Amino acid sequence: MLAKDLISGTISPLLLSDTANKAMDLMEEFKISHLPVVSSYNTNNKTLLGLISEESLLNIENPSTTLDNISNILTSHFILENQHIYDAIFSMGTHKLSVIPVITNSHQYIGSINTKSVIKFLNKFTAINEAGGIIVMEMNKHDYSLSHIAQIVESQDSKIYNSYVSYISNIDKIEVTIKINTENTDAVVQSLERYNYIIKYTFNNTIESISKVEENYESLMNYLNI
Repeated sequence: MLAKDLISGTISPLLLSDTANKAMDLMEEFKISHLPVVSSYNTNNKTLLGLISEESLLNIENPSTTLDNISNILTSHFILENQHIYDAIFSMGTHKLSVIPVITNSHQYIGSINTKSVIKFLNKFTAINEAGGIIVMEMNKHDYSLSHIAQIVESQDSKIYNSYVSYISNIDKIEVTIKINTENTDAVVQSLERYNYIIKYTFNNTIESISKVEENYESLMNYLNI
């Protein structure tokens, strides 16, 4: 999936003639803390000028000030339309952005990706809406073999929908998370433990899993720093 495929149609960009107060009002309306600033609403000449943050606007003494007078606070974060969605997620996570502008190679603004779009993508990417269970294991990096784990899971008449690896800080270990198509994970867990896999967590409820994705959004951003 490319960055342009995840553009949200609800976010309106700002112009330099708009005021700091209007920017704050729009951020409140869209429940975001960043907004793109463009040169024009003309589709053929909508150049991205930068990204403005709520944090920077809070330091403006006069809320009626127009953005052209404070253009020095704009930042240059953006993603090209044909970059992979992982690149957008990486940038959003690294720079703690609620919105990232999407542009063409000629720097023309075509839309923005927000955190809601990312969460929707992650729900689909991680098969979170599919009935099944989640198993989280901890292991040494050199012990990781997805094919071996898959063999064990399939020996219990189950399939892996999705898997991902996250690194544990400061130690030579990883967490491996798998989503399987069986809600009752007991048999699979027992088989994994027979092969000395350490099981940290299991989740058997899809609704609970969706909540975990939303509550741990920043953790997912860190995981996707690849």
